[in-house]
Amino acid sequence: MNIEIRLAVPQDAPAIVEIARLCFGEALDEARVRALLLERPATFAARRAGRAVGFADGFLTVAAGGEGRFELDLLAVHPQARRRGAARQLMLASVAQARRLGAASLRLLVAADNRGMQRLCEGLGFRRAAGGFALFARSPAAARRQAAADAHLIAVETLTYSGIWLEGRISQAAIENALAAADARGLMRVGAVVPQGDSAVQERLQSLGFACWGDYDWWSLSL
Repeated sequence: MNIEIRLAVPQDAPAIVEIARLCFGEALDEARVRALLLERPATFAARRAGRAVGFADGFLTVAAGGEGRFELDLLAVHPQARRRGAARQLMLASVAQARRLGAASLRLLVAADNRGMQRLCEGLGFRRAAGGFALFARSPAAARRQAAADAHLIAVETLTYSGIWLEGRISQAAIENALAAADARGLMRVGAVVPQGDSAVQERLQSLGFACWGDYDWWSLSL
C-alpha cells in the first residue's frame, strides 16, 4: 500500500507519540503535541491505510548572520513501516516546505551511528560539516545573569521540548545567560552542539551540569 505524505493534524498526535517512543525511547506529552500541531507549518505525517506510520518535524530559526534557516528536528518511521520510502518522502516534503517558507538552508543533526539517515542525507545531496560534534544539554535552573556575551541564543519549540540553543562563542557568561533566560521563560532545556575538538567548551559545559547526549554530524542543504 502506498505511503501518503501530508501536513500532520492534531488527530495524528497519538501515533506520533507512539512512533517517538519506539524510535527514540522518549515519552512525548500527547496533549502538548496535539496543541502544537494546531499551529505548526512544517510537521508532516506519513500515512498508510489511514494511520500515521512516520513523521517529520521542522521549524524556522534565524542564524547569527540573519539568514533564515530551517531546522529538521525529528524524523522517524514506525519499525513495521520501514523500507518503503517513507523517510525519503518525509525528507523531500520538509525540503519543499523549507523553500516555501523562504529558508536559505535546511540542516539536521544526525547521530553518528544512525547509518540509515546518514546515507539518506548523502543520497539527497546534503553536505556533512567537517569533523564530528557532541550534543550537550541540561534543564535550566535559577542562575544569575552575567555580562553581555557574543553567543547566539535561539529559542525553540520542538515536539519534545521548549528551550534555548547556544551557538557561536560559548563562554561561561553566554551559558549563564542562556540558563537564566530559559529559567525566566519556563523553558525545559538549554543545549549546545560543540565540535569534538573543542575540549575547553565541552569541559566548561560539563562543569555547569550539562550532560553529553552523544556524537552527531551536522548535515545541511542550501536552498
